[in-house]
Amino acid sequence: MAVGCEKALRLYEMPKLKKEFEPLLIYKNYTHFHNDSITNICWSKDSRFIITSSKDGTFRICNLHKLKNYIPFLFTGHKRKIINAIFSEDNQRIFSISKVNE
Repeated sequence: MAVGCEKALRLYEMPKLKKEFEPLLIYKNYTHFHNDSITNICWSKDSRFIITSSKDGTFRICNLHKLKNYIPFLFTGHKRKIINAIFSEDNQRIFSISKVNE
């Protein structure tokens, strides 16, 4: 499960399918992932990557595998907040949409 909390991204491991209580475990925690609030989270079709978009005009791609020293890619270029960023059906491209007028 992925949760955007203001500028932070938190990834949780889901509990096993048991009928007893199990808390969510933090898998990854990026405290200052963006410079402004996260506006959208999108999973890739194969569930290996997450895109987060932000009001700061950037979006990031996060790998869900635990790789040592991995730094999520940062994409810039929009002048306004990003409303949405999504993967193409084949996971080969990313499309981002920003707000034109505020």
